[in-house]
Amino acid sequence: MIQYQFAVLVFQYFNDQFLYSNNYLVQPPENEHLEIHTSIHGITAIYTATQPHFPTIWKEISEDIIGRTVVAHNGSTVEFPILESLFDFYEMEKPTFTKVCTLNLSQKLFPYLKSHKLSSLAQLFSFNFNELLHHHSQYDSQICCFIFIKMKNSFALNNNFQPIINKEKSTVKKNIFREIFDSKKIDSSFIKPLVQVRKNWNKYLLLIL
Repeated sequence: MIQYQFAVLVFQYFNDQFLYSNNYLVQPPENEHLEIHTSIHGITAIYTATQPHFPTIWKEISEDIIGRTVVAHNGSTVEFPILESLFDFYEMEKPTFTKVCTLNLSQKLFPYLKSHKLSSLAQLFSFNFNELLHHHSQYDSQICCFIFIKMKNSFALNNNFQPIINKEKSTVKKNIFREIFDSKKIDSSFIKPLVQVRKNWNKYLLLIL
């Protein structure tokens, strides 16, 4: 049995503007869930009993992933391996896309932080993090997206979104910390799902499993 988390969100933006989002429940093989996953997300077999399996969901979201940049927090150890296991389990062709793990990226940019959790990074960038909404895929993906945008716009990153190391100069494009801590915190009430019509634009994608 493949163990994975079952709430999936696809979130896109263009020029740092959200385009559309959607949230899916995916029925795992034999509709089996680990207790540890249920304790985190509250999703049980009852919720997924009538939901589609991954191949059905993939038909809907594949065009948003293939050839795109996919961003997830702790994606290198959770989301991306989960996708790999799903393609293997269902004997599906594996797509090509750019993977960005905001956890790994933040560890490289902010090695002095004691914690690189989503909530810790939200605090660093002055976002009011709502613990009650934490682990809801749609909420977490938006926080992840805000953090990724801040890092992308404030630091020198290469085409694979990895820090460009300069031994003589900082990778910071501007005084990010003055901007962050001098500005007002963003009220979490502004962080809500936005649904708009899809358009054929180049865009990043936030995927939270």
